[in-house]
Amino acid sequence: MTYNVEKDEILDLIGQNVAGKSSTFHSILGFIKYDGHITWHGQPINARVRATTGCLEE
Repeated sequence: MTYNVEKDEILDLIGQNVAGKSSTFHSILGFIKYDGHITWHGQPINARVRATTGCLEE
C-alpha cells in the first residue's frame, strides 16, 4: 500500500471488517511486527514520528 498524506491532512482508512485497517495503523505505531517497510518523508519511521501519530479506533 502507498499513501501520501500532506501536512495538516488526516488519513482515514475505511473498509470491511478484517480488511487490515487496524493492522496498518498498529504497524505504523510499532505495536505489531510486519514484513516490508514504512517510511515518513523517505526515512524509516522512528520514535519521534510515532510519538506524534495518533490512532482512534471505534
